[in-house]
Amino acid sequence: MPFVNAHLAMAYAAAADDASLSRLERGVATLLDDGAQTSGPVISLVCEAIAAYGRGQHETARERMGRAMSDLERLGGSHAQRDVFIDLAISAAVHAGARDEAECIARERSTRRASHLDADWLARLVAQGHGSRS
Repeated sequence: MPFVNAHLAMAYAAAADDASLSRLERGVATLLDDGAQTSGPVISLVCEAIAAYGRGQHETARERMGRAMSDLERLGGSHAQRDVFIDLAISAAVHAGARDEAECIARERSTRRASHLDADWLARLVAQGHGSRS
């Protein structure tokens, strides 16, 4: 269940339970290799991104989420639930020093639907001296 695995990855990363997180990553990768991962590679990418972010490897998290963004719907859940992963992508980009990318992700989501989350992200980016591009 991709959606459940992504949330387990978040819980393990938040608890700094690297052993469980690594075991989950291996299990998800095995399912993908066996052709049994209904969501395709997006769940592996999201789990790897969460693990990397939890370990402070923000560039790796940014790269993995960048590859996963176009397929997030395959995880299931509502838009609001997937917002957690979009926020991960934005935060990873900010921490990796890719503020233009972070702003682009926030702006792209805001064009699909109104979101206070994007207004907050964009306000923080502008306040940090990044500037705004329309």
